[in-house]
Amino acid sequence: MSLGCAGLQYSGVFMVSSAVDPGLQELQRCGRVWRLTRAESWELIGYNGTRDNFMTVSWENATQLITSGFINGNMCVVFIWHGFMGTPNTQFVPELVDAYIKKGCSPIAADWSSLANPNPSPNYWQAAANTETVGKQFGEALSSMTAAGLRRDKITLVGISLGGHVCGFAGHVYEILTSFKLDIVALDAAKPGFDPEFFRCITSTDAHIVLAIKTDPYGLGLCKDYGTHNVNFNPTSIKQPGCLGSLNPETTFSNSNLTDLVYCSHGRAARYFVEMLLYNCTMIAKKANSTSEWVLFAKILKYTICLIRDVVLGNPGNFYLTTNAYPLYGKGENGTDPAF
Repeated sequence: MSLGCAGLQYSGVFMVSSAVDPGLQELQRCGRVWRLTRAESWELIGYNGTRDNFMTVSWENATQLITSGFINGNMCVVFIWHGFMGTPNTQFVPELVDAYIKKGCSPIAADWSSLANPNPSPNYWQAAANTETVGKQFGEALSSMTAAGLRRDKITLVGISLGGHVCGFAGHVYEILTSFKLDIVALDAAKPGFDPEFFRCITSTDAHIVLAIKTDPYGLGLCKDYGTHNVNFNPTSIKQPGCLGSLNPETTFSNSNLTDLVYCSHGRAARYFVEMLLYNCTMIAKKANSTSEWVLFAKILKYTICLIRDVVLGNPGNFYLTTNAYPLYGKGENGTDPAF
């Protein structure tokens, strides 16, 4: 079975090597060059009740989280994916884990740090290429987990930056394997290498709902719409309130000490989403066809959504809001007015 030119062949996982460049081989596919890493493993960390109570398994043994009873397959289960140079202990993954535990869900954090931060030195483009292989593997693991008892209607995939593209491809693969669409939250899916699309980019068709939280369209995040629900935060500003700016990914990530200052606007997506989970309707967005329509006609546009409660009700489209510079970020109804 083929996933087509947008992805890898489903006949098996590519395990490639090169005598010239160990761990990397260029494969010409569909008129493009796909760069695939050497075979490396990644892990899933399941949490039960607290972050101190966890179980770690390799992706090949993901079903152990279900068959052991450590994760209740009948509860809402959320898979959280960090981005480039991240780990399960950075990029607001711990805060997301805690927030979902408070909501009564079973969070599972992915640790693909060896592939999201390829050695011997940080290489964004290799990490971007790895999203395809890892995404395919994740889709297969999800299929195995649902076969083992995980309720597919209770699954949400949450991806930060590059993690958003992993979740997108996983959702695509999972639908091929099961004919079922999951739900995805993409927290400012990464732009470099994906627009224009050198590597497979997350799309609105990868899941039943693709909630795109967009905070850095002028920098590290995708500018184009890629979700069923595209939520644009402070879209008339180059940077998010309280941030000094976003930098080019090659200069940004060349320093292994990735500070919040550098990552600020891009990283706000995760911060905003944690607030959405913890507080009821502090963030309210207004639906419009474009930023200009929102700016010009916000007072007469009627349809608003409470984030994230109303997303499940359907009515896809583009949504716009402003925030405060510091927590609590949400302005409530006032955030729907671009002039407020």
